[in-house]
Amino acid sequence: MLVCWLKAERDLDILQNENWYRIPVDKFNEDLEKYNYFAFYKSGAFKDDERLHITHYGERGNISKVQREELFPYEKNNAEKWYYKIYIHNLKKREPPLYSKRNRRKIFISTTLKKFREATELNDLFNNSVLEDKLWGELKKKKLDFERQVKVRRSGKSIFLDFATLCRNGMVNVECDGSQHLEKENVKKDKRRDNYLVRKGWKVLRYDYEDLNDIKECVSEIAETIYNCGGYATEEKIRDFYKKEY
Repeated sequence: MLVCWLKAERDLDILQNENWYRIPVDKFNEDLEKYNYFAFYKSGAFKDDERLHITHYGERGNISKVQREELFPYEKNNAEKWYYKIYIHNLKKREPPLYSKRNRRKIFISTTLKKFREATELNDLFNNSVLEDKLWGELKKKKLDFERQVKVRRSGKSIFLDFATLCRNGMVNVECDGSQHLEKENVKKDKRRDNYLVRKGWKVLRYDYEDLNDIKECVSEIAETIYNCGGYATEEKIRDFYKKEY
C-alpha cells in the first residue's frame, strides 16, 4: 500500500467522482505497479475535522503516464508537465481516520494493508525494517514519545532519522542498524551523519540486532537519555519543529 498526499478538496472530488489520482512523474521514482492499494492523507487545506488525517483508501486500477493538459484541458499552467494517472477502484472511508500526533506533512508512506488496518496513528504505518517495528512496539508499550522517519536537512540534502524526540535540553535520535550498516562505506557514512547530528544538538543512540535481543535494556537507555536531556520539550516547541520538517 502507498499512502499519498491529498492536497486539496478538488483532488478528493476527482477521487470520489472520477476515480483517479495523480502523482507528478518528477516526484516519485518507484514502480507504482507494486502497490495494490492506495490511501490518502488530507492536507491542512481541508476545512473539515479530518484535515491531516488519512480518511480514504481503495484498490489500484490502471496506471498511465499523461501530460497535465490531458488531466485539466482548460488549464494553461504547466500544460506539458507529466503525471502518473492512477485509477482507484472501491474507494472506501477508513473508520476511524488515521491521524498524525504532530500534524506532520508526509507526502508518501510505503506500508502494508495489514499495518494500515491495525494502525492507530501515522507512526504505526512505517514499514522500513523488522528491527524498527520491534523497537517501535516496545517504545509504545513504555509510552515513550517518538516520531518515526523524521526528515532533517543536511547540506542541502535530506536525511531521515528512524526515531526522534525533542527534549528541553536537546534532541534524541535512535537508529536501528541492520547488517548493511556493518559495511565499511556505511560505517563511514553513519559516522559522518552522527557527527553532524551531534553538532546540531542531537544525542544519537544506535542499536543492532544483537543489542535489540535485550530490548528492555535498550529502552531503559533511551528513557535515561530523555531524562538526562531534561525530559520532553513542550508540545508547542515540538509542533513548531515538525512544521519545519518540510
